[in-house]
Amino acid sequence: MLVLAVSGRLGHASAPAFLAAVAAAVATPNRPLVIDFADVDYLSSAGISAIKDGMALARAAGVNLVAAAVTEPVRMTMELGGLLPDLALEPTRALAVERAERSDAR
Repeated sequence: MLVLAVSGRLGHASAPAFLAAVAAAVATPNRPLVIDFADVDYLSSAGISAIKDGMALARAAGVNLVAAAVTEPVRMTMELGGLLPDLALEPTRALAVERAERSDAR
């Protein structure tokens, strides 16, 4: 299990670093990944693209990816960006860890 905690703005400037961190995290196949968004206060279209690309990397590696503690403004942006149908969400990091460790995370 690996937890990636993200903070601040996930936008044009930070999206490449976010995607690189996700790519490194899923480099070990079948190791669950939780991305904790509790401290993210802004999500742009570049951030949405980075999350989508990270989800694709996780899926290709067979990694259960679960998002945790997404604030309401960020969740709304995720919804508008089309992420929610394919992104597993949990309200807390602890619940996300539990879900990611199950084989039926999605």
